Amino acid sequence: MYFGSGDNQKAIEYFYKIILLKMRLPTDLQRCAGPLHLIAHYELGNYNLLEYSTKPLYRLVAKINNERTVENEVFQFI
Repeated sequence: MYFGSGDNQKAIEYFYKIILLKMRLPTDLQRCAGPLHLIAHYELGNYNLLEYSTKPLYRLVAKINNERTVENEVFQFI
């Protein structure tokens, strides 16, 4: 909801919880949180964090789902 309303800073806080705390959440939520996390950083102008965060998030998505997905396309674009 925060991401959709444009409150990217608050959205990033929740994306960190989803991605880094490794809570027991549905895999589709975890898989979608990574690219949205990167997009939120991009929208805030945190370009230096994008390069640092892209590879670990890509590995997480690849571990969850090996198919070519929308998430993989976002990673390639960034």
